[in-house]
Amino acid sequence: MSYATFRRSWLSSRLGLARSVRAVWITCVVVASYAAPSAAQLLGGRVSDERDDRPISGVLVRLLVDGDPVAISISDSTGGYRLEAPNPGTYHVEAVRLGYRDFETPLLELSNEVGVYEADLLLQPAPIELPGFTVETERLTEREVNRRLRLLAGVAPASLRVRPILSDQLIDHA
Repeated sequence: MSYATFRRSWLSSRLGLARSVRAVWITCVVVASYAAPSAAQLLGGRVSDERDDRPISGVLVRLLVDGDPVAISISDSTGGYRLEAPNPGTYHVEAVRLGYRDFETPLLELSNEVGVYEADLLLQPAPIELPGFTVETERLTEREVNRRLRLLAGVAPASLRVRPILSDQLIDHA
């Protein structure tokens, strides 16, 4: 092997090593930038039912400044939520879920540049009342059922290879 060939081989291996080191360094910087905690206040806690303290999932929790949302979260199966406030300041936390009264905290002062604040929210149940209704049925013969199905579907039920199930058959089955 000549000196020139040896030198080319040595230089290419060094360049390859330098490229590999640079790629690893760039990867570490990118991963560290995503993994590093951001400089913000974190507000978190648990949303639960006021009656029995059981967790409530699916609650829309919003962090508000002057009535405008700046962060939004949905409570998980344990009732947990987490919001990230963009800056120190005063905020309201609002929680909304169907079947519960809307909830809003008094003003919360988030003053640290970086901090974790705990705020558990207790929601009061507000059942939704539906107006009463009555279900009426009429007993039909198999012939009448076939006639009505033919009018609705435009084809005879027998052509569908499916026979309708009559109420007597359901009662017998049960």
